[in-house]
Amino acid sequence: MTKLFMSLYRHSFTPHDRFETPDCHQAIWVDSGSVDVSGHAVSAGEGHYVAPNDIISATKSSKFIRLEIAASESSSAAPGPSEMVLRSELMLDTGPVFLRLDQVTFPAKARAYRHIHPGPGIRYLISGALEIKSDTHTDIMQPGQAWFEDANSPVQATAQDMDTSAFVRAMVLPLAYEGKPTIKRLNADDLQKPALQTNKRFFDQRIIL
Repeated sequence: MTKLFMSLYRHSFTPHDRFETPDCHQAIWVDSGSVDVSGHAVSAGEGHYVAPNDIISATKSSKFIRLEIAASESSSAAPGPSEMVLRSELMLDTGPVFLRLDQVTFPAKARAYRHIHPGPGIRYLISGALEIKSDTHTDIMQPGQAWFEDANSPVQATAQDMDTSAFVRAMVLPLAYEGKPTIKRLNADDLQKPALQTNKRFFDQRIIL
């Protein structure tokens, strides 16, 4: 097992800002504008894998989040306004795994029944409001807030009585789940209930820890 840190940063770039990313595996999701990742254009509403020491640049004003998995708590300073939203410590086996970035969208009042996922990850709410209920506490998440869920940690998510709610999620997962859904419902009474939430997968990227 090795200790790693998963961190989520929020960045604002002005035209011609340029950032050489840290020597670690990362993911970005663009909220507004567009950015270039070492020659690959990423538009608003899209996500992309960022390899160690890739260059992120902007040709117009842009806002995006960046998630990284690093061996230390420090990170290279990006240009423009930047803030760390959340950092969580991970204990993972070394070796090949994959990094997934996806978006989960709920219609009003939809519920992801009590479930687990096989890998740890950070979620970032981009619209609406979600009640996140674990076995120990309950929180109402608002846009711009983030939370961490550990591997095999039971949780239930319920969209509030309003318009669509959605979050972006980065997870570190075993290779056996590459290209496959990871959600596993825990209560027998919920197994046949319809899933109203939808999933948009941006990438599954193999990495070595």
